[in-house]
Amino acid sequence: MDKLNWSDNPEYLEALLAGYALGDLSPEEMDQVQSYLEQNPASADELTKLQTTLALLPLSLPEAPPSPDLKSRILAAAARSDMPPAVIPTTNDASRSTPNSTVELPSLQPPAPGAPAAQAAPAAPAAPGKNNVISLSEQRRRPRTQRSTWMVGSIAAGLLAVLGFQNYKLTQDMAELKQAVVAQQSQQNNYQTQLVKYQETIAMLRQPNNRLMAMKGMEDKSSGSLVIVPKDQKAVLTLQNVPPLPQGQMYRLWAMVKGKKVYCSEFKPTADGSVFVNIPLDDLGDAKSVAVTIDPQTADKAKPVGDMVMEGAISI
Repeated sequence: MDKLNWSDNPEYLEALLAGYALGDLSPEEMDQVQSYLEQNPASADELTKLQTTLALLPLSLPEAPPSPDLKSRILAAAARSDMPPAVIPTTNDASRSTPNSTVELPSLQPPAPGAPAAQAAPAAPAAPGKNNVISLSEQRRRPRTQRSTWMVGSIAAGLLAVLGFQNYKLTQDMAELKQAVVAQQSQQNNYQTQLVKYQETIAMLRQPNNRLMAMKGMEDKSSGSLVIVPKDQKAVLTLQNVPPLPQGQMYRLWAMVKGKKVYCSEFKPTADGSVFVNIPLDDLGDAKSVAVTIDPQTADKAKPVGDMVMEGAISI
């Protein structure tokens, strides 16, 4: 076998490597590839890439169940493989209207002992207007370079489709993960703020000389307390199970001073019905009891106009 100059045949070399990866080479071509790899060990990486790409190609194909007639078609194909190659009559334009001519094949009988070997008669060219007979295997034959190049392109396209889908999915997953991290960080910050507030409140409530007013709902299960802290000049209102408000309404806290209700603060409960409000001590004065009403948000704060829903009095 003549030594090929691979640098002058890059396309042929690429086709051979692709055919080697596909297992679609003749024994002579397999020897050429192995000889080339022995002379150029670095090219083994390219062959490995082609084989890896071929292995990944099925991942890009959609799953499909086999057709019901697959078994019968396989058996029929196996039966046809034992038959001699089919022939296809071809007819040119000048002889389309003429009947098919009969082609006689020479006898394949061996010559008699001692008889001179018969000289093979030169094949006469097909006469114009006559039918030509072409082997089906010859009609299907294609240059190996074209087949291998097409196969490499198909493998590359399939791999690009797989990688593109994976890249899109990873991008979506990263975006969702980022949103989840941001939401978790925000929730953690809220918890931290509430924790600091509760710690400050606990420290404040432990101070001496504090006064406590127990709060209780008039008709519902709402309850709580109002702690007056003289040292910090403020009071802390904490309530639980407070019903939600209608649109445009507010809860208002009033101090009972000398028989009159003096406005102190207004608030809305959270979604779980809890309330946590700091109130300046000046607004409470020397009140011994307080009341909570539901008033329109736009109502004057000089006096309550709504019904009283909670009340409290000093217990400690």
